[in-house]
Amino acid sequence: MGYIDLNISSGSDPLEIVQRYQNSGFVEIAEVNTIGEYTGNSNDSLFSDQWHLNNTSDIDIDAPEAWGYDTGDPDVIIGILDSGTDVMHEDLQSNIWVNPGEDEDGDGVVWDTDDLNGIDDDGNGRIDDLVGWDFVNDEKDLFTTARTLRA
Repeated sequence: MGYIDLNISSGSDPLEIVQRYQNSGFVEIAEVNTIGEYTGNSNDSLFSDQWHLNNTSDIDIDAPEAWGYDTGDPDVIIGILDSGTDVMHEDLQSNIWVNPGEDEDGDGVVWDTDDLNGIDDDGNGRIDDLVGWDFVNDEKDLFTTARTLRA
């Protein structure tokens, strides 16, 4: 039967409308037709070196396009299941979650040696898990891992 373009009023949420069409059972495919200019821009001086975010071959995650919709919520905590996360990296340091149960002085500093007291302060079975836990080596020492990878 083909495709039909629908115009919606400017106060409507296109993603919500598409979701309603998808859930209706009356359409096979519903998607937002993005017309216009994306407004998301990176202030990262190394952005052009990160080909996976945006590249001319368009085999990327379309980060600038996504930033045109949303740039995140500081209240959302994301867990990274990866090896080699550099918790002291300048782009990450101010955004790394600090375990409040292990943050003895409550300053929120990512790798604060004042908080490393050799005690499981939050009672979760992991001593000094201030910014997470290295489950591969069963240790807290993410900082040493990060420094090793940076060297």
